[in-house]
Amino acid sequence: MGPRAEDTAGSPEPLIFGQWYNAFIKELLADVLADELYQRLLTRRYLINEAIDNHLLAQPNSPANRDWPIAQALRRSFRDAITQLQDRYGSEPRHWRWGDEHHLTLRHQMSGAFPGSQWLLDRGPYSVSGGNATLGRARFSYAAPFAVNGGATTRIVIAMTKPMTIALASPGGQSGWPLSKHYNDQSNAWISGDDDAISPGIPASYEHSLRLLPNSREANN
Repeated sequence: MGPRAEDTAGSPEPLIFGQWYNAFIKELLADVLADELYQRLLTRRYLINEAIDNHLLAQPNSPANRDWPIAQALRRSFRDAITQLQDRYGSEPRHWRWGDEHHLTLRHQMSGAFPGSQWLLDRGPYSVSGGNATLGRARFSYAAPFAVNGGATTRIVIAMTKPMTIALASPGGQSGWPLSKHYNDQSNAWISGDDDAISPGIPASYEHSLRLLPNSREANN
């Protein structure tokens, strides 16, 4: 499973691939491992990818793999994946969308700490592009497909010009206060792959500024 540039949220192909890959994991491993071990393995994404991609699929004729029914497992898992998707989304694959299942919820660290905290602090779920094997990473656990649990915390581009220009986007916003309009004003740009330009210097139009100054007594010691 080599890296792909992007699995777009509006495409059916990444959904078909993701559903098949999960079915293939189950077909190969669920019956040969104890249930507890199998469930723990599903949380080890890199271990699964290494075993399946770089050994079973990349070296199907290796003596170490001769006892694995890879060809049969490929066919059965693909049929199972298509059947499951047809049951959920209908018989026409062109209407299936990766973003229908590949979701991101921005969860605050205090989410769930008090009644109403999820409503107040969390944002989403959003339909997002990306995946476990894309350059535009939006990874998920095989134990809970396809809920995104990791990705780029900040995308930033710096042009070394004079004056220097900076563009960035973060999931959420610059403010940690949920009632601020800047608490979640960058999410749409981050999800769509856009960015916001930052002007050099401190424009007069900025709403707030924060100055950090040393304690005068400590500075004189």
